[in-house]
Amino acid sequence: MMGRQAMPPQYPGRVRWQDPQRDNQIRREMIAQIVHLLKESKPNCSKEFLQKLPGMAKRLEDKLYRYASSAEDYTNKSTLRARLQRIAIQISQTANAGGPPPG
Repeated sequence: MMGRQAMPPQYPGRVRWQDPQRDNQIRREMIAQIVHLLKESKPNCSKEFLQKLPGMAKRLEDKLYRYASSAEDYTNKSTLRARLQRIAIQISQTANAGGPPPG
C-alpha cells in the first residue's frame, strides 16, 4: 500500500501504519483522552499528580501508538482503558524486575 513502511525485523510480515506527521492531531486527541481517563480514575488527586499528568499521558500514548496494529486499533475508545491497564502492568513489571521500561 502506498505511504506505508515495512515494520522493523522484530515484526516480520507486518506493515507500519504510523506516520508521525500525518497522525499528529489524532495523537494530541488521544493524549487528551488519556488525561481525562487518568483524572477520572483519581477524582481527588493531588496537585503534584495533576502536574505529572501531561507527561504520563504522553508516555502512555506513545506506547499505545507504537503497539497498535492499525489506526483503528489505536483510536478504539472502547478498548482504551484496558490497553492502558496492560501498558501500566508491563511498566510496573519491568520496574519491579529492575530493567528499563519497555519500548
